[in-house]
Amino acid sequence: RTIVYVVNNTPEPLKFQSIQQTGSRALSNKQWNVHNSLIGTGEKKALISFNRYRGIHAGKHYYFRQYLTLSDGKRATIMLKQMLLGKRFGSRLWYGIQVNHLHLLTNSSYSDYKSDLKIIDLTNGYTISYKRYKTYGCDDIEYVLYRPVEPP
Repeated sequence: RTIVYVVNNTPEPLKFQSIQQTGSRALSNKQWNVHNSLIGTGEKKALISFNRYRGIHAGKHYYFRQYLTLSDGKRATIMLKQMLLGKRFGSRLWYGIQVNHLHLLTNSSYSDYKSDLKIIDLTNGYTISYKRYKTYGCDDIEYVLYRPVEPP
């Protein structure tokens, strides 16, 4: 399983809506789980997890999206994205973000772990970083959302 984690380093709770978009084939509800939809200030929580082997068909795409609306006055929406491409054995993983016109997707099969960290400045002082890291099973993904607290 791959687990998608979110770290909330902002002064407000973050509320997510997680969905699986079907792509070329839907993954059974038994093969992916939503763990949390609300992540409090200073918390790191598993947002979703999905199977990378069972139920995956070669040549088929599987898409997952998590939507977050920022409380920045502009109500900007950040989309966290993951895509699986079924292979003969297992799957290949892409992951990234989408904010307004900015679309970033990283192919985890062709990058090393040291250069895998991405940091993007967003609207009104928000910053997001994301990376994947090795586990004993499939790689996990971590997104960190940051916004400094304004001094009084």
